[in-house]
Amino acid sequence: MEFKKYNGEQVELGSYVIDFLKNNPKSTVVVGCDSNEIKGGKQTSVTYAVVVALFYPGSKGAHLLFNRFKRVKIGDFSLFERLWIEVETARSVAEYLESCIIDNINELDIDTHSYKNYIQIHLDVNVNEKYASNVVLNSSVGYLESLNFVVNCKPYSFVASCAADLSCRGGKKSDKKIEQREIRKVRRKFSKSGKSI
Repeated sequence: MEFKKYNGEQVELGSYVIDFLKNNPKSTVVVGCDSNEIKGGKQTSVTYAVVVALFYPGSKGAHLLFNRFKRVKIGDFSLFERLWIEVETARSVAEYLESCIIDNINELDIDTHSYKNYIQIHLDVNVNEKYASNVVLNSSVGYLESLNFVVNCKPYSFVASCAADLSCRGGKKSDKKIEQREIRKVRRKFSKSGKSI
């Protein structure tokens, strides 16, 4: 699975994360996805960005990797469908990383019974019913928790609502500037949340 660092370097996500975990035991891996609808001419497309944030133990900073892709909006593409693609994208990346961890469990300082605790999923979904994204709250959280993933939603899903949001909107800007902005926002959200990663 190919991802990018914010300096433009392409990396194979699984091997990169495994190397990171070998060098930084007890780190946490957080996957978040967001989307942005772009209207242009006769076609409307949706840009998706999935971010993998690698949180160092004892630090509020994170190392970020991302992947962007586009889908052309065809016909009656509802908000639920658009958000569900975010959920499925985050799930597929999290499951891929989980399989990489299992394959390398003997080389990592990870308890074989608690490896699920090292991967979290952040959804750009609001727990407040007055927001439109709430339409997928129950189905998405129930689905991912049934797969034994730790799931966070807004306002605690800062990898999705900050890092992935900026990545999917930043296709025409400098990725290095995006990385710096994202790291600052993620740090602020993390310190305000009071939650442990």
